[in-house]
Amino acid sequence: MASARLKRLLPVAILLLAVVSGSLMVALREEMPRQRKAQPRPVVEVIAVARDPVQLSIQSQGTVQPKRRIDLVSEVTGRIIWVADSLVNGGLVSTGETLLRIDPIDYQLAVAEAKAGVAEASLKLKEEQSEFKRGTAYRVNNRQASSESLRQPKLEQVQAQYNAATERLRQAERDLANTGVQAPFDAVIDNKQVDLGQYVSTGAVLMALLGTATAEVRLPLTAADIGLVAPAVLDSGVWPTVELRARFGRRSLSWQGSLVRSERRVDAQTRVYYLVAEVDDPYGLHSDKSPLLVGLFVDASLEGIVVAEASQLPRSALHADRFIYVINDGTLEKREVEVLHRDAHQLVIGSGLLAGEQVVLTRLDLMVDGMPVTPVENNGSQ
Repeated sequence: MASARLKRLLPVAILLLAVVSGSLMVALREEMPRQRKAQPRPVVEVIAVARDPVQLSIQSQGTVQPKRRIDLVSEVTGRIIWVADSLVNGGLVSTGETLLRIDPIDYQLAVAEAKAGVAEASLKLKEEQSEFKRGTAYRVNNRQASSESLRQPKLEQVQAQYNAATERLRQAERDLANTGVQAPFDAVIDNKQVDLGQYVSTGAVLMALLGTATAEVRLPLTAADIGLVAPAVLDSGVWPTVELRARFGRRSLSWQGSLVRSERRVDAQTRVYYLVAEVDDPYGLHSDKSPLLVGLFVDASLEGIVVAEASQLPRSALHADRFIYVINDGTLEKREVEVLHRDAHQLVIGSGLLAGEQVVLTRLDLMVDGMPVTPVENNGSQ
């Protein structure tokens, strides 16, 4: 019986022994050294700051328009009996070139009648002048003076009739000349509205003419940008140059022009100022440059003032419109800077940076002062 009780207690004893042994092993083991978790250091691309004189370039956009544009109208009434081959939309015409002719028969008759009227009035004038001279040839005291004073109004009346007849002739000759419609300046024909056989009335619009000598572009500028252009004009007294650019598929074209004036007003809706740039010979008629066509939308680069000491940086370096991160002893430092000018790709920084400092270009999800980073020099791709 004792052996049976011993058999029942044996497993309990073994279990107790195991628990005690495990507790002793845990209590007596050496504590393992605790490893400190390494803090990650993000890699950021940086660029070294340079402080040099910078010529500001102001960006704008606009649509090409002719400097000279008119609606050519008919000054007489009649049927069109002839049109020039160049009378087509887009046709090039020269100063004085006849574009169309209106049937002149009625105006030739009017000239003939006016000439007859002048001849009749001239005859009457000569007769009256002879009578006036005859009356003054006999001078008999007061009777002679009275006779002369009575002939004077008659002579003036006949003289006025003659003058009116000559003016009617001049008007008839001008109307006859206006049956041929000429181009008043070198132009491109636009919006042609008449053709051979059509009957037109006085004042009817025949076509629009777009001058080919000079094209102009209205360039809108904000108040901040106009302040970077105007001082350059005031200092030199000369309007700066402007480069116009446009793309045609993969091909990029450019034209050189000059700013010529300000419109001296602020648009009430957009609050922008307008400067006007001009390009001579826009169609390349007297040169080998590519045509600058009316209606083309172009980008423009205007020369602004020269800043004596500034830095040019990629746009990605700017945060919240006025902050830039620099590297200070391997960590980020947030720096407020003066932004003189910005465009879609580049910044011009005035004060706030020193030459040689490293500016961070990479934009991390989290960027705070004192954050450790690993700087890598920019490879020139930005």
